[in-house]
Amino acid sequence: MSTDSATKYNELHSLLTVVIAIMDYKKALSGPFYILGSKEGKEMGFIALTLISSIVCGFICYYIARRRQANYRFWSMMGIAFGPLAIPFVFFSRMVMQ
Repeated sequence: MSTDSATKYNELHSLLTVVIAIMDYKKALSGPFYILGSKEGKEMGFIALTLISSIVCGFICYYIARRRQANYRFWSMMGIAFGPLAIPFVFFSRMVMQ
């Protein structure tokens, strides 16, 4: 190897070493949410999406049941438990007798 190619190799090697160190540093700082594209990252996204959609469906069922004067506590729990599957059934709910 000539000295010119050896210095380019050393520069490239040191640059790659710095890049790898920065990537590991970012991974250490951000914890489990850094794993982009890995199986664990996809599972975390799926769990978050499921929880958020269940809570939103609970609020939707609560609103519909409240407007129809049905048992809104029951229907909000059904919305959280069953998600979007509970929304059509809220429309079949009856008024609560007082």
